[in-house]
Amino acid sequence: EKIDIVDVFRNPKFIEEIIKEAIEIKAGVVWLQPGSENMEVIEKYKDKIDIIYNSCLGVVSRMV
Repeated sequence: EKIDIVDVFRNPKFIEEIIKEAIEIKAGVVWLQPGSENMEVIEKYKDKIDIIYNSCLGVVSRMV
């Protein structure tokens, strides 16, 4: 079964491995919760998978 969103609450030093795994399983998007951002890693992988950051999934979902 396809995973639509990988929602991440982790220290930024772990983000690269999580993004690589998300790409491997063909997840739809990686959503980095505030404080999880690693801009170097985001730049490296932004052309391989959609990455959302600087936004809380819980807050955004209540706005819809």
